[in-house]
Amino acid sequence: MELEQDNNSIEDFYEKHKKLSSANQLKARLCRLNMPLNELVDRLFKLEVLERHFS
Repeated sequence: MELEQDNNSIEDFYEKHKKLSSANQLKARLCRLNMPLNELVDRLFKLEVLERHFS
């Protein structure tokens, strides 16, 4: 069973489940983000905020 992030921020989702959603794992791979997990969550959160701002 896969967990869905729904409308939760990546920070909230990660804090609750201590893992990334499959969508965020894909974003990390596409951006070639290879960094410590806390930095990755922070970077993905910033991208998420930008996506919401411009949508």
